[in-house]
Amino acid sequence: MPTARPTSPLQPLAPRESEQPQSAVSSSAFGFSGDGDPLIDRLPSELLVTIFELVLFHRMMSCEEAEDFPRPRPLAIANSVCTRWREFINGTPFLWRYVVVDRGSEWLRICLNRSRDVPLNILFLRGTVFVQSSSLLFALSRRIRTLVLCDTTQNALRLVDMLIAAPLPALEDLRINAARCEEACARYGDTLGACPSLRAVYLDSAHLDWQSPAVRQLRSIKLLNWQHRDQNITLAAFLRCLESCPNLEDLYFDFALPVFDCASQPAPVVSLPRLRSLSLVCASSGPRPDVFYVLSHIRLPLTADIEVYAQVTAENAHEIIPMDFTQHIPCDPTCLPILLAATSAVLRPYFFQCAADARGSLEVNLDYVGQIDRDIKHDGYIKDFCRLLTKAPLTHLRVENLSVARELWLLLFKTFPTLTKLTVYALGSRNSNSRVSAVPALEALGEDLIPNLRVLTVLQERDQPDLLDAISSVLRRRAARGNAPLDELKIEMGQDDEGRELLCQTLRPLVNGRITYQKFQFRDLRSPGQRDAA
Repeated sequence: MPTARPTSPLQPLAPRESEQPQSAVSSSAFGFSGDGDPLIDRLPSELLVTIFELVLFHRMMSCEEAEDFPRPRPLAIANSVCTRWREFINGTPFLWRYVVVDRGSEWLRICLNRSRDVPLNILFLRGTVFVQSSSLLFALSRRIRTLVLCDTTQNALRLVDMLIAAPLPALEDLRINAARCEEACARYGDTLGACPSLRAVYLDSAHLDWQSPAVRQLRSIKLLNWQHRDQNITLAAFLRCLESCPNLEDLYFDFALPVFDCASQPAPVVSLPRLRSLSLVCASSGPRPDVFYVLSHIRLPLTADIEVYAQVTAENAHEIIPMDFTQHIPCDPTCLPILLAATSAVLRPYFFQCAADARGSLEVNLDYVGQIDRDIKHDGYIKDFCRLLTKAPLTHLRVENLSVARELWLLLFKTFPTLTKLTVYALGSRNSNSRVSAVPALEALGEDLIPNLRVLTVLQERDQPDLLDAISSVLRRRAARGNAPLDELKIEMGQDDEGRELLCQTLRPLVNGRITYQKFQFRDLRSPGQRDAA
């Protein structure tokens, strides 16, 4: 199981009321007005609000549960520029609506006073400080709009329950990271009904009672690292719970999918017409992982952004493991309408992504861990990709690091004759020391399969003398058939400047537009999840 990401404690810098104001930037640098006043003191209030908003949100918190919270230090620095700025910042309640509390409750007290009646978004980095701040929290309970606990203790979890019951009428967003709390698991369900404005929950290592009526009011649910599998529910019950949430817009499960043994259960098909994003991060084993059955029973809108990250595991080298895309997602456009509408795509070993023009996307990432020491062939990824998107009107395709024969490239190009932009990256294979060649792809491209191709990009890691010949051959064959010449050709390979001159002389008559050549520079094309696993 993945561990919780550590958070870096920050010490908020409160304005120093007892000291004389000192300018962090000399006002003479801004010039002076005719009256002798620094121009920085004459900026209109409307412009100051814009400046301070930009300053406030210039740097954000690094912890996942609070990545939309600004760090407090920039605003405190702006507070010390000049007397007028200090007075303006301290007298503008709106600027004190985000509160990050670290080592003590005094900063919370200052923000409480300066924010006046503005709804507050409060983040606690330490569960102990949260408990120490209980009297302040109860005093401002009707103003708390967002409550975030990056760290918890058993006493902190009890205080959350007491605050919810207080109640918290303005609370819209509740985020609790209980990963470090070794005591009994936190549970949230009917008690959330005391928060009529609640719309979003984020729970790490805590339990959400899906069958509680209070869940039906939520729009965003993000669950992480749920380890109490004995409290999971059936797939049918889970789907009925989703269907009873008419306003649901965002769903995120990171090793927290609350279902069990999906393969043996009959389940209804439910529609989630308002869903904007669905992210499923889960372990994967057996011929059909649970994520496949969940997606098979949900009807999603075309505009949804869907992400599947499957950590494929095997107890031993002889165990059957789900190696293909279609073992994790259904090849069914009624479930995934993006399969009929995608216009651009990226394909690489273990990964593909496709998107429709400003309408939605689908990403599938397979991460092989454990005793999987076999050399996984790439043929299945191209076959599955073609099977899934066979009816999609793809125009842009990027293929990275696939080591397959010419016949598989022919299949790919036959499936997507509407391509106008093609990119082929040929780097090293992750499972061996072999190197991938772009030549088979170019040989297949010489057939009359993509007549409307206008932009071609080829990246080849190692020196390959026959690569330029292959590119030249493709373009000559296309010209002989009467295909329109390319508008743009980009090549990157391990070749010196002499190769560039040869390239220009050979290919210039075959390209109408720009030819770009540069020497190869290594880049890591894997997704962040794959890089972390490596």
